[in-house]
Amino acid sequence: MPGVTSGWTIRLRELFGAELSQLTEAHLRALVKGQVREDDDLDFKKERYGGGDSQKRELAADVAAMANHRGGVIVIGIRDENDVAAELTPVELADGEEGRLLQIGAGNITPHVPFDVHVVPSQKDSKCVYYVLVIPPSPLRPHAVRKDNDLRYPRRNGSSTRWLAEAEVADMYRNRFQMAEDQVARIEPIVKDGLAQMDLQADWAHLAVALVPSTPGSMSMGLARVRQMEQWAFDRGGTHWWRGFFDSHPNGRAGIRRLRLGSLTSETRPQSNYAELHADGAGFACERVGRALNEHEGAPVRSIRIPEEPLPWALARSLRLLGKHAVENTGAWGDAMVTAKLIGTDMTLTYPIHPGLHQPWNHQPISDPIAAQHTIPLESLAGSDQDLLISTRLVATDLVNAFGSPEVRQIDEGGRIRIRYTREQKRVAEFAEAQGVEVSEEKVPAA
Repeated sequence: MPGVTSGWTIRLRELFGAELSQLTEAHLRALVKGQVREDDDLDFKKERYGGGDSQKRELAADVAAMANHRGGVIVIGIRDENDVAAELTPVELADGEEGRLLQIGAGNITPHVPFDVHVVPSQKDSKCVYYVLVIPPSPLRPHAVRKDNDLRYPRRNGSSTRWLAEAEVADMYRNRFQMAEDQVARIEPIVKDGLAQMDLQADWAHLAVALVPSTPGSMSMGLARVRQMEQWAFDRGGTHWWRGFFDSHPNGRAGIRRLRLGSLTSETRPQSNYAELHADGAGFACERVGRALNEHEGAPVRSIRIPEEPLPWALARSLRLLGKHAVENTGAWGDAMVTAKLIGTDMTLTYPIHPGLHQPWNHQPISDPIAAQHTIPLESLAGSDQDLLISTRLVATDLVNAFGSPEVRQIDEGGRIRIRYTREQKRVAEFAEAQGVEVSEEKVPAA
């Protein structure tokens, strides 16, 4: 199913006559022919941004100004006269220019503003292109531009940029903090509602994950949507390490402003691999991650053992499912509040010391739910696998720390797989290579 384009781009898509990621020189030429004027969300640049400090700050200010307002597009390769598109001026194609522009933004704007750079080829000269910078409105505004030790806050004002007054900056900060409080208040009911729909058996530990985007999207509901979402979820693939979620085709049912997915029947409730995908991009996902081992049938339930390796993979699968839903199905963007909870009775995290023999990290089993909560960019969850694994390690570290484990041994800080701490090293290495994830032979000290 195609993704949903964010609502803030509607005016620009109508102006260009195409999706922003699919622009051609013909679309840009139409701007000149139509004498389109620069605006709050549109800026023209005759030439590329240079490499000097002042030009880098100019780029940072232009990007931050749009992120601090309603978002927008900067087109490099159009000359304007009195703020009106006057002439196409394609610039020379430069190796690594997209990365340079992104790096300038990352190094000069605080907090970071994620934006996209699209390259539009020139039809007359294969050595020339146009660079189109797409900057979404930011839920983390205000964004400041660094100049030495000073911070200044720009905002787009028609065809120009102005600097915010102290009162305006303070107001934006209040809005940011209020948004964070609203996310925290909403995420716990999402977990509670999701768990209430499941059959949580006493001899299993469950990992429940919930996500609330800072900038919500929108998804229509209906029978056709239910069928589409069933297929969309199934197409994520089965449970293969940090990818997939449903091993079989899930059944979908409508809930209040949400879609429920899993092995849903009229007689039973799902025990694992269950998800609730909300119409605004929020979501819930739950999977079993450990089981009590009994000496014989009818024996009392012993401590639930959670093997350390499957835990981060289960977390990554849930984060990927929820992040993809928010971005692809609803058009949500920005950051997301993420909560992960381990739920079970007398839980113990174990690690292998010999084939078939596992040692517990914690000597005293834990019965209370263990929770981790973080704010994570949605693009990290819905984008590259390496970024997903970086975010997974961040959240999973809190969970394993609760058991006495110092860190997640399977994933390092850069999202690389520490192959020596996986059970099927060859298969994991092959899978990682296929997904573009780096593999490390690093050994964790004293582990």
